[in-house]
Amino acid sequence: MKVYKLLLIYFIFSNSLLAQTLTSNGARAEALANSTGASINFWNIKHNPSTVVFLDEISFGIDIKNNFMIKELTTATLAFMLPVNKLGTFSFYYQHYGYSGFNQNKLAISYSKKISKFSSASIQINDNIQTITSSEESKYTEHLIGFNIGLFTKLNDYINLASYYNFEKNINLDNENSKQELALALSWLPISELNIFSEISLKTNSNLSLRGGVEYKILNKIIARIGISSEPLNLSLGIGILFKNIIIDISATHNQYLGTGSNFSGNYIFRNTFNN
Repeated sequence: MKVYKLLLIYFIFSNSLLAQTLTSNGARAEALANSTGASINFWNIKHNPSTVVFLDEISFGIDIKNNFMIKELTTATLAFMLPVNKLGTFSFYYQHYGYSGFNQNKLAISYSKKISKFSSASIQINDNIQTITSSEESKYTEHLIGFNIGLFTKLNDYINLASYYNFEKNINLDNENSKQELALALSWLPISELNIFSEISLKTNSNLSLRGGVEYKILNKIIARIGISSEPLNLSLGIGILFKNIIIDISATHNQYLGTGSNFSGNYIFRNTFNN
């Protein structure tokens, strides 16, 4: 059963239908069905880095996602954010996914800058190496280079609007082999305890994807979350636990084809001496 599932996942992944499912934008985003492109949050380092410039603290985070209860399909991420007064925000992350037969190692570097009091822009460059090993003598490596361009604006005290564009090119193949995604995201804070998120995106060779999520602060330091997305259909839920310098996020997702996964994220906030 495990071999069958691994082969099915690889087939779907190789056709770009579940790339967002197998990777991770952090447990908070996963709980909200990855609808957080307009959210000011540390883990938007991976999603839409233009928003993180409104955070003014140095932060470090770790994220671990288990896909479909198969340990070989675990995604692990280390991320770091460095705000520098007036210059903008620099962020980095390293992500490893997979097992000995198929794995990915991705490194990304981002720069975010305010372009007005309420707006910002970002650019990210990433390098993704995929390795497929069928035997000790047979190994195939694909090298993917990509970038992300993001825009973000605070329309008012309650509504944020964002957009981003992802491009990824396999340099081993011809110029026609590239992946692109264009997305538009919205977040709404109708009351101080409630956040509502929505996102719409279009990827190469895919149908339009709709994503939405809701988070509610049920206690002073505990936040409940739920989300749903299409293409493919994913249901998700999770919680966030807030401490003084530590934020813990936990989520669970269910994919219509492949079953259940789980996600854990934690990030530590340092005192930012660069802005003092």
